[in-house]
Amino acid sequence: MKIRQGFVSNSSSSSFILANKTGNTKIMMEVDLNDLFETTVQTIKELDERYVSHHGYGDIDTIEKILDEEDYLKEEYQICVDKIKNGFILFFGRASSDDDGLSAYFYNNGIPKTDTFEVVRDDE
Repeated sequence: MKIRQGFVSNSSSSSFILANKTGNTKIMMEVDLNDLFETTVQTIKELDERYVSHHGYGDIDTIEKILDEEDYLKEEYQICVDKIKNGFILFFGRASSDDDGLSAYFYNNGIPKTDTFEVVRDDE
């Protein structure tokens, strides 16, 4: 009998059977989220560079001009600045339903609450 350790990658769903002795359906997993991160930011200078590269256009080419032009970014940017000032490292990432594995899971289910990460923004 062949036992598959993963799911079929070109299928929209897969069947599975799990067994345990306790009936407890909760599991704890350690997951490396590195593949989901596009940018890691540790300083305000790096934050400014990321915002300019992702949100700048034409003459809107400085962090000041971006924040003046795009009101929706002001609160997010200030939260990021506060996190950096309090010793946090920011991880900018993206999840998609078109991807496999963790990316699709986070896209469909959101980012779980953990003791390790605080969610600054989670587009729903």
